[in-house]
Amino acid sequence: MENVDLKNENPTFGNVLLYAAFSSILLDVEGSNIAFTGWIPCEPDRKYMDNDSFDKAVQEGNEKNAKVLFKNISLNWDSCDCGDGFGCSHGNWVSEIDIANEDKNHTLEMDDCGIIAYNEKRQAMIPEKESTIYDFYRMCELVGIKLELSDYALSLVK
Repeated sequence: MENVDLKNENPTFGNVLLYAAFSSILLDVEGSNIAFTGWIPCEPDRKYMDNDSFDKAVQEGNEKNAKVLFKNISLNWDSCDCGDGFGCSHGNWVSEIDIANEDKNHTLEMDDCGIIAYNEKRQAMIPEKESTIYDFYRMCELVGIKLELSDYALSLVK
């Protein structure tokens, strides 16, 4: 078994450990198991909400975000305007995935073919459907984009 220092702020793991932990988890971008999506009210929101609603919103946000695997990812959402001011039957969708690294911010593109990662002269792509978290992690690794594991992800690797 590989030697892993979990006390390190940015631990690195061998691909065997990551594969074992993440290869059976399907990638769910919009769901999302890669970025925080649940809204959690902050203390100033209390003045607009009763205590029960505030507590319920905090609990729901924490539950929604409990199984997020990465700390440095955020999602950019888009919507269509085909209703021409009368509303639209299409839901919102993720158009880009932003990843913040110490040296550079990266934007992964989403299209009908999948998720596309570019970094300098390297590029990689995976299908959005039926890909695993390990596929996503490996795609980022191939182009030199570093993903920061959440506490939940670290617990899976242990």
